Amino acid sequence: MNGKASAGGGTGVEPPYRPVYRLPEAGQLLGGITRNTVKALIRAGDLETVPIGAYQMVTRKSIEAYIERGRQRSRAAA
Repeated sequence: MNGKASAGGGTGVEPPYRPVYRLPEAGQLLGGITRNTVKALIRAGDLETVPIGAYQMVTRKSIEAYIERGRQRSRAAA
């Protein structure tokens, strides 16, 4: 094993818990959405990123907060 989380290939395997994720991994955590959709969520201010080296990394806390906001909207609509 090379220590890198697999974010694709339809394996159904979730990347291990980390405080930040690359865009494709964040997309997998959000149900398999595309990198471009993750970028759109970042531009809209729905996901927070931090620069690490050459990468823009999405924070785990912002992913969890985004999911929770969706749950709250769903409950309010019901």
